[in-house]
Amino acid sequence: MTEEELVLGPGEVLALYSDGIVERRGEPLDVGIANLSATLAAGAGVDLLDDLADAIVARHCQKPSDDCCLLLVRRSVLSPGPGTSPPAS
Repeated sequence: MTEEELVLGPGEVLALYSDGIVERRGEPLDVGIANLSATLAAGAGVDLLDDLADAIVARHCQKPSDDCCLLLVRRSVLSPGPGTSPPAS
């Protein structure tokens, strides 16, 4: 087993999902993943993750033959407070 580290940039979203979101009978898994990626990209400007999650569930879990579990995490975009400098890039 290897360990990987992923650093999300400010405003970026991490989507963790079960196979029921992307798998469909008679359809390659790559197609399901591409469809989910397209839904995520289309919702890139959505302020509330609840709205993005609702859009994903509405599109990808209409007639699930498997479980549909989804967790979305967005890194906050924080502005520096008074008297502080922005973090170095």
